[in-house]
Amino acid sequence: MDMMEWFNVIAGISSIISLLISIFVASKVVKLSNSNNNNAGVIQTGDGVQKVAEGNSVITDEGATYYDYREATILGEIDEPPVLTESRYPVLADESYRYSENVAERLCKMITPGNANNYCFIVDFSNIISKPKRNRWIGYTIQSLPMGDWRTFVNENYALEFQYMTDWNIQCINLEITNTRIGKKLCRRKLQLSAEEQKFSLPLGKYIKSVEDWKAVNEICFVFFPEECVGQKGSVFITDVVLIKE
Repeated sequence: MDMMEWFNVIAGISSIISLLISIFVASKVVKLSNSNNNNAGVIQTGDGVQKVAEGNSVITDEGATYYDYREATILGEIDEPPVLTESRYPVLADESYRYSENVAERLCKMITPGNANNYCFIVDFSNIISKPKRNRWIGYTIQSLPMGDWRTFVNENYALEFQYMTDWNIQCINLEITNTRIGKKLCRRKLQLSAEEQKFSLPLGKYIKSVEDWKAVNEICFVFFPEECVGQKGSVFITDVVLIKE
C-alpha cells in the first residue's frame, strides 16, 4: 500500500470519528437557537438548561479566568441531571425575600441566627381579625438553593430535612416547594407547631414518577396564613435545613 492509499485510509477513519462525535454532541443538544443571549453573563450548571455557546469573551484577572456570555450566540441547551458529589447540601438563606398578600409586612420578620441554614420567623397576629373570605398570606421565599435542578436529589433519594418549634402560641407554618417555570407547587405541607422540637423529613424519592417536574426548583417558601393564626404570636425556629442522602 503506497503513501497515498495510507493517507486515504487515515482520512476516512478521521471522518468516521468526526461523524460519531457530531452525532453524540447532537444527541445532547435538545434545543437549538441562533438568538442572542441577553442574560447577565452567568451560565449555571445543574439547572437543567446548561448553555452551549460560541463567541464568548475570556477575561483574566490576576490568574483567574472568567467567561463572559452576554454577547454570545446560544447554540443549544444540554439537558442532563447534575452529578452530586456531597451527601449533605445546606439550604442557605443568603437570598431570601418576604412576600405577602393583604397582610402588613411588619407582622412577619425573618432573621438567621447562627448559621445561614437556620431561620427564625418572628410573627404577631395578635390583633388580626378573622376574614375567611379574603385571601391573605405572608411568608419568605428562600431562593439560594444548592442548585436549580433537583432531579438527581429525587433519583438518588435525598431528603429535605430540618427541625422546627415555636416559643409561643403560633400553631402552624406552611412549607411550599415551587417550580415557577411550569407554575407548579411541587410540595405543600402544613407543619403543626409546639414548644417541643420536631423533625421534618421529606424523602424526595417518592416523587420519582414526576421527576421531570423537579428539573427547575426555584424556591422553598415558609408561609403563614393569618386565618390559621388569628390572635397568635411568637417566634418559629427552622434549624439545620439540608438536603441529605438517605
